[in-house]
Amino acid sequence: MATLMKIVCLFIVFSGLSIGSGKVYEGTVGQTVEIRCHFPDERHYISKYFCRDPCSSANVLIQTEKIDQVVSAGRYSMFYSVSSNTLTVTIKQLTLQDSGVYYCGLNRWFQDTLIKVKLSVHPAPVIPLNTTAAAFSSTPKYTESTWITTHKSEAVNMNMVWAGVFMLLVFWILVALVCFNRRSNLKSKEENGNAVQDASNHKQAVKDNETIILYSLVDPPKRVYSSLLYSTVQYFDRTVEL
Repeated sequence: MATLMKIVCLFIVFSGLSIGSGKVYEGTVGQTVEIRCHFPDERHYISKYFCRDPCSSANVLIQTEKIDQVVSAGRYSMFYSVSSNTLTVTIKQLTLQDSGVYYCGLNRWFQDTLIKVKLSVHPAPVIPLNTTAAAFSSTPKYTESTWITTHKSEAVNMNMVWAGVFMLLVFWILVALVCFNRRSNLKSKEENGNAVQDASNHKQAVKDNETIILYSLVDPPKRVYSSLLYSTVQYFDRTVEL
């Protein structure tokens, strides 16, 4: 019986040991690295975490129970994909101190499932001073002559623009004057035609007037029994020459 219990305990312990030989990830100071851990059994809704060796509770860097959702904590972020059953851990702004052994953990009864990974961070490449000096020397230098030439060309362009605007303004003024003169000539011709028409109408009216004869009674009879009527006749010849 004791032997059976030992076998069971050993089975439980070994079933909770780290899985895999441990992948090695590399990164550079100041950059970002992604660490992927694949769990063989589908335990989607069990808490998962990422820790540093020796992976005690104080060494847990980030933890989540969510699926298909990014969880962040400082420089660390975690994403568990249900479709691939993979846990992805992202570390930003790497430093040399980040080099070491880490574990992707899966909470289980008796003993957690751990996947061991190694991270190696390399120093950032140093840029030689000669390269920096060459970069600065390749920057174009603007001398006084270049500045004068540039401003002269800008001044010439502005003068051409103003000249074009002035010529366009003069053109439209000339067009307006021509239109105004044409309208004035048409109006004067129309007035002369109306004056001639009025004169001809007046001459025709004079010709149509004939001699006017006025009749008036002078000294009407004072008595009723008188049978004679007295009258005067005046003749006016209203002939008007134009």
